[in-house]
Amino acid sequence: MIKMGNRVSLFNNMGKEGVVVGFQKRKNNRRNQWSTIPQSHWSNNIVIQWDDGSVSEHLPEEVMRID
Repeated sequence: MIKMGNRVSLFNNMGKEGVVVGFQKRKNNRRNQWSTIPQSHWSNNIVIQWDDGSVSEHLPEEVMRID
């Protein structure tokens, strides 16, 4: 589970490290498949402040925690 203050990195860019500074609830447009079971169309995106000073927002499945 990723929480505020955790050190994180991206799966597709493991050399980039940063700290979680918040969460943003956004409509997830990538989950648009029809299904008979209830699914959430919302995602709590993770806001990350990178070590170089930039800030970006990513889906939870793109982020991994650094222990």
